[in-house]
Amino acid sequence: MMFGWYHPWGFWMGGTVMMGIGLIVMIAFLYFMFRAFRGFGPMNGNNSFHNSLEILKERYARGEIDQETYNRMKNELK
Repeated sequence: MMFGWYHPWGFWMGGTVMMGIGLIVMIAFLYFMFRAFRGFGPMNGNNSFHNSLEILKERYARGEIDQETYNRMKNELK
């Protein structure tokens, strides 16, 4: 006897497969959403360090600060 949608075991097996596929799709969606938004927001400390270092380099290049101040501030950022 074949199991089809009319049989309780067939429905259970079909439902399990569909739930498994749905779970895989949901995990993939969450993974790609995390990858898309991980570079935004205050939680990305590396990005804020990079921005601060760029500002410091620009100030040094414009002559607003001397080399000693530049090195001291750069070490403080690390």
